[in-house]
Amino acid sequence: MPADGRFPKPEKPAIWSLLPPAMVAILLLVALGESFEWHPAFLEPSRNEVFRLDSGAWHRLPGLPGDPAQLRVSSAGTVWTLVPHYKEPAQLARLDGATWRVFGPPDFGACRVDSSVGFALDGEDVWAVGHGVVLHFDGLQWTCAREAFADGVVSSIVAAGGQLWVIDVEGNLSHFDGSQWATRHVELPGAKWGDHPWPLLARTADGSLWIARNGLWRSKGPDWVSVKPGGEDLKGFDMVGSTPEGVWLFDGERLVLAGPYWTLRELRLRDVGLERGVAVTGVAQAGPRTRVATSKGILESDGTGWRMLAGPGNGVRGVVDVGMGAHGGLLAIGNISNPAALRWQFLQPAIPLVLLLGLAATPVWAVRRYKHRQWREHVRLQQAVAHATGAVPEEFARDERLLARQSSWWSATLTVVVIVGAMLTWSITRTIWPAAPPWMFLPIAFALHAVVALGQSMVRRTPRPWDPIEPGRPGFDWGPARRAVPATLAVFFLMNLGAFPKWMGDPFVWLFCALALAAWFRMAGETLRIRALRRGDYERALKLVRRFRFYNPDGGAALMWRGHVLVSAGRFREAEETLRLAVARLRSRSAQARALEFLGDALLEQARYGEAQRSYEAAVHAVPGYRRPYRGLAELALRRHDPARALEYVESILGPSGSAWNRWTINQRAHDDYWALRAWALAELGRGAEVPEAAALALRATNSNSPPCLAATYRRLGMAMKALDRQSEAEDYFKRARNADPNGRWSAQARTMLGEKSVFRV
Repeated sequence: MPADGRFPKPEKPAIWSLLPPAMVAILLLVALGESFEWHPAFLEPSRNEVFRLDSGAWHRLPGLPGDPAQLRVSSAGTVWTLVPHYKEPAQLARLDGATWRVFGPPDFGACRVDSSVGFALDGEDVWAVGHGVVLHFDGLQWTCAREAFADGVVSSIVAAGGQLWVIDVEGNLSHFDGSQWATRHVELPGAKWGDHPWPLLARTADGSLWIARNGLWRSKGPDWVSVKPGGEDLKGFDMVGSTPEGVWLFDGERLVLAGPYWTLRELRLRDVGLERGVAVTGVAQAGPRTRVATSKGILESDGTGWRMLAGPGNGVRGVVDVGMGAHGGLLAIGNISNPAALRWQFLQPAIPLVLLLGLAATPVWAVRRYKHRQWREHVRLQQAVAHATGAVPEEFARDERLLARQSSWWSATLTVVVIVGAMLTWSITRTIWPAAPPWMFLPIAFALHAVVALGQSMVRRTPRPWDPIEPGRPGFDWGPARRAVPATLAVFFLMNLGAFPKWMGDPFVWLFCALALAAWFRMAGETLRIRALRRGDYERALKLVRRFRFYNPDGGAALMWRGHVLVSAGRFREAEETLRLAVARLRSRSAQARALEFLGDALLEQARYGEAQRSYEAAVHAVPGYRRPYRGLAELALRRHDPARALEYVESILGPSGSAWNRWTINQRAHDDYWALRAWALAELGRGAEVPEAAALALRATNSNSPPCLAATYRRLGMAMKALDRQSEAEDYFKRARNADPNGRWSAQARTMLGEKSVFRV
């Protein structure tokens, strides 16, 4: 791992490793939601087409961009049909000669047709409704208006004589008399509005308004009268259409035409050879002829009897709706089967299943990706420690084996399965025991963790060399269960987010306060330690490290900062011992890189240049983008009298565009070291004309309130003047360094130079 002056590419922060799985999970969730409502045309078991009966033969009319669902013919013979679309606004189509004129959102403006309600004809006028809007076509143009009818879910509309009636599922009946709207609530004995079946409206030639809902009702002034032909309440009947004579009702066996006071006509389907289960979908009448659309074809009556008409053919298996012109012309919407859909029906359940499996695999991928990244980081860290110290501590090797197991697909799958299994078990528990307290989720989850750990340990395996020496088989492996515990607690927190305020107040306030307190404590320790170092008060800096690391005084971080203070104080052997302990205990790569850099400084000042160089190189290798070790490498090259190499290292301190943005917390500002070392390297190369500018920039960049920083800059500028054989200026700089920080690292170097009167060479 040569530190050859090239700029290693900074790594992305660890959190970015979870971004691809998160993006994939979001896309899969969206796709899964769409797949459950995915109904492409080639998978539809059937489609609807419009047919016309001419001269005793059926002819298919031109196709429409959708499945026509409702057919109406005006008194003048104009044919209209409603064309719903999946997840798109419905359209209305008018037959002009042999082609359809389709009207859609560009014609309707702000209105959208509610296809579940349908439309109504009044002469040549067309009426339709949407949510709180009325759409009207007067034969020339469409108008869209927000009208004053009840803002509920509309269930039916009728129009006649320039008037419009609209009823919603809550029983609010709105009436437009041609100029204004009026709304009143319909009171039907025993009616519980809002429940199915929804009310349907009809209007007959005598001006009566009808409501079909759990029976048949006719308006009588402001009241509603129950219509019971022959004493029958018709509660089991559904309205399938209306004609000028009355309302057509069907109960699955009988088709009844009910008028104001009596039954005008009745048909039992079995009398015409139709079995039970046949659906009646529409009725149309012109003169004495009545046509009824059924799922088996078209029934026709001339007033004397019923018969089945010849079907449209062309693969039509049922009739959706019928329409009749003033002269008896017949049109029908036929339902045509799609045999090709059978070959592809497996896609309907298969695609959601594949997406669901992909969604389930995404957290496994995320966990494995994160753990694999941790393993790779540990391997890099292990390589760095081995390069710096010549050996790998046993703890590092053991951790590497553990991370290698954790980064496997099986381990990641097991981690996710435990959490998902806990959620499913909790759902089953709540189904059986609805009053189960929320905290029961945690015992369930931890029990599953224990089962997994015990189950894995029951599997016979060959003992490994690193297994503990103990009687019997190797002990239980609690690794997967232990890794799933934090995620389980996070899931528990999210599942009970709404309940936490009842238990402990706003959880976000607690979380924010805890994080803020921890951040403040850490920031206070860092700030006070840095201030003490900048003042050259090394004893106080050591006390601050002990005080703010009281919870783990022998931990890797505490040892690292203690070693840093000892290096700054010039206690190099003591610093080396402390930092070697820190290197063996640290697992954070950024902290390890700092410790290796500080260890390199301690070795450098003991003139152990080979070990120091390996330590600096290891720091660069541990964290790509970490540039601070290049200061030590440049100092080392200058002491070895290799100024060309030193200048390359100097340029690496800042890089071509400054320090890496995602390493600013460890790189910090290094402009004073950059310019001071550059001035020294230029002087050694004999480029004296460039030295004064670099020296001036070094002094300008140095913190004048920090004695150690001033001492470092003065000492390096003194070495530059010494290389240029400007003895008096060199001595002046060395004296400044000695006086600036009498007890620090750089003053000792300055005193050495003042005593030797020659440039230090090794």
